[in-house]
Amino acid sequence: MRILVTGGAGFIGSNLCHLLRAEGHKVSVLDNLSTGLEANVMDLRQDRSFSLHIGTACDEVKVLGLVDWAVVVIHLAAVVGVRSVLEYPIQTIHTNLHATEAVLEACRKTLTPVLIASSSEVYGKSEALFFHEDDDLILGPTSISRWSYACTKAMDEWMAFAYHAQYDIPIVVARFFNISGPGQLGRYGMVLPTFIQQAMIGEPLTVYGDGKQERTFTHVEDAIKCIRDLMELLVGRTDPANIRGKAINIGTTKPISIGALAKLVNQLVGSEEGICYIPYETAYDNQGFQDMRFRCPSVQRLKDATGFVPELPVKRIIKDMVQRYIK
Repeated sequence: MRILVTGGAGFIGSNLCHLLRAEGHKVSVLDNLSTGLEANVMDLRQDRSFSLHIGTACDEVKVLGLVDWAVVVIHLAAVVGVRSVLEYPIQTIHTNLHATEAVLEACRKTLTPVLIASSSEVYGKSEALFFHEDDDLILGPTSISRWSYACTKAMDEWMAFAYHAQYDIPIVVARFFNISGPGQLGRYGMVLPTFIQQAMIGEPLTVYGDGKQERTFTHVEDAIKCIRDLMELLVGRTDPANIRGKAINIGTTKPISIGALAKLVNQLVGSEEGICYIPYETAYDNQGFQDMRFRCPSVQRLKDATGFVPELPVKRIIKDMVQRYIK
């Protein structure tokens, strides 16, 4: 199958490309390398069934040409990381919205199925025990730039569902919950690689807030299998799993507090440097940063559709990341 992956040189995208090529698919990547790395797919560039196109998914002409070649599109390209969102709010809004619009419009013209990557951020400040895909979204005020990312991803979803409803394009939205694993970088604010890097070089681990906020962490190996499974369902002539025009959570259901995560990293790395707790207003320069106390997905819809849900524990993620760091 011919597959276009936007953002395919990024952390999730490059892992997905390796899986797809291992399964015999032809893969084309569009990435502007703003957060992705050419090194992530360097080994694949020797493969005639793989191609890397350096450019932005906002380029409507380039996107249309690549989509016209593909049987299915996996749209991962987006601004990522809390730091990027806070430091470059205008670029975040423009890139996330315009890139998705360009991809959807190209898929409309070619009638190409597309999987749109979204985020658990869209649930906002919901206090639900488990986040269900059809829950209400509770976002913070427009005066706080952190919520601009959540809003752009929600708009991406609304656009995707509108294209599905109006033009009958096969579309599914994948909502990711903290995907982590070997090769992920901490430079954009991702907590787990940041902790591991600090522990490996003998620094205290920096925890923002009181550390009692809870999250779930999903191994990238599990996440890309879910993407692959949803992609295969999406390109079928019929929709027996009833996924088209819907959002589907991808994540584990075993939350851990950020403080406990820091202690686990120190334990597994063998660091004795301890933990340093930093107030949000200090960490984010008094930008009015708001955080959520708890975030855990319901994965019943994913299980019903694919028969598979992420299950690798956070301890396995940490061990795999440490092993990669050592290499």
